[in-house]
This record gives sequence, C-alpha cells and structure tokens, in this order.
Amino acid sequence: GGGIRLYRNELNVKNYIRVALSGRRANRDAIGARVSVYHDGQSQTRYVRTGSSFLSQSELPLTFGIPATAKVDSLVVHWPGGTQSTYVEPDMNELIVIEESES
Repeated sequence: GGGIRLYRNELNVKNYIRVALSGRRANRDAIGARVSVYHDGQSQTRYVRTGSSFLSQSELPLTFGIPATAKVDSLVVHWPGGTQSTYVEPDMNELIVIEESES
C-alpha cells in the first residue's frame, strides 16, 4: 500500500561494462549465471536472475560501474551448467554479448 519509489545512482563512475549472456546448455537466458569483473585488485559480482520481488522484473543484461581510473583485468562467467568462460581486458563502455560454448 505504499507509494512508488524511484532510485537514481549518482556515483561518480565514468566507465561501465554491460554483459548480456546467452546460454546453450542449462537455459537460454543464462538464469543463475554468475559474472565477476576484476579491476585494480578489486572485484564486482552479479548474478543473472529474474524478478526479485512481487510483481517486479530484473533486467537480464548485467551492468558493472567501473571507476574512471580503473583498468579491467578480466571478466569471468560461471555458467549454470558448471563451465566457466574468462575474458582478459574486455572492452569498456559497451554491451558485451557472450554465448556459452557447447563443449
């Protein structure tokens, strides 16, 4: 019965990486996949998931905010089927589309 809330992220993040996954073995939308981005000795992790509360939906592509001075070392995808994909120095400020390998 409460009012609607709109949140806006006002962090001073100049760069980003967006990751869209396409599964082949476990499920097409890669629900349950874990993606980690490593930069400057730190890491960020996100999970691909659907709605997180009643009558809501989460966006399937994952977004990582990267500090302006950071250099991304790697991006690691842990697929729901148990396999792993690693990408060294991925491009920033764009959508990266990753397909799960069939092997």
